[in-house]
Amino acid sequence: MGTGGRATKDGRRGDAETRRHGDQETGSQGGQETRRQGHHERVKSKSPRPRVPASPRPRVPASPRLPSPRPSSAPSETKIVFQTALGWMALRLSGAIVRQLTFGHPSAAAAARAIGAGLAAAGPKGWWQENLVCRLRAYAQGLPIDFHDCLLDLSGRTPFERRVLRLCREIPYGRTTTYGRLALRARSPRAARAVGRCMAANPLPLLIPCHRVVPAAGPPGHYSAPGGSRMKRRLLDLESRARSAAAQGVALQR
Repeated sequence: MGTGGRATKDGRRGDAETRRHGDQETGSQGGQETRRQGHHERVKSKSPRPRVPASPRPRVPASPRLPSPRPSSAPSETKIVFQTALGWMALRLSGAIVRQLTFGHPSAAAAARAIGAGLAAAGPKGWWQENLVCRLRAYAQGLPIDFHDCLLDLSGRTPFERRVLRLCREIPYGRTTTYGRLALRARSPRAARAVGRCMAANPLPLLIPCHRVVPAAGPPGHYSAPGGSRMKRRLLDLESRARSAAAQGVALQR
């Protein structure tokens, strides 16, 4: 009875323990299942985010094309014919740029023809052209006028010719140099004859004083202006007298 009771009690304890373990296993399995199902439900509940279409980028209108600037038109040419103590002169200018000068003519018509046809003579346009006309008249009367500030058109000339003409402009009023010396200054010591041809084709006498270039010996040489060598001698004498008078005036002031 005692032993059987213990066995019975032990059996009951074993059954209870077995049921407890079973419940725990069942509970743990149920918990795991519940967690697994919950995880699946959470995964299923994550629906894909709706794709929002990207807003189109605003189109920036292209800047309008500005018309390309047109080159400024060159000033119209002017032909001026006027009388001086050295005969009738004629100028061809574009604004303040002097393109051609001729002088020593017996009439206005002759001066106008020498400057070129196709351009009617007109009066000076602007203060600069009026000033140049006044200075040329004063020069013809024997006043020591300087023309270094004049803008001259030397286009169409070779580099050698431009160099010679610029050097010729530097010869002072009332002074002279020789063709050989001018060639030497132009870095062409053997080009004295070429210098002479350049002086003969000078389109801007008086402004470029080619009459101040003379041979090393003998008479003053040829001159392309009307009157030829006589006009050249006249210009040299005019400048020599004006230079002497200026020197005497300075001496008297002292």
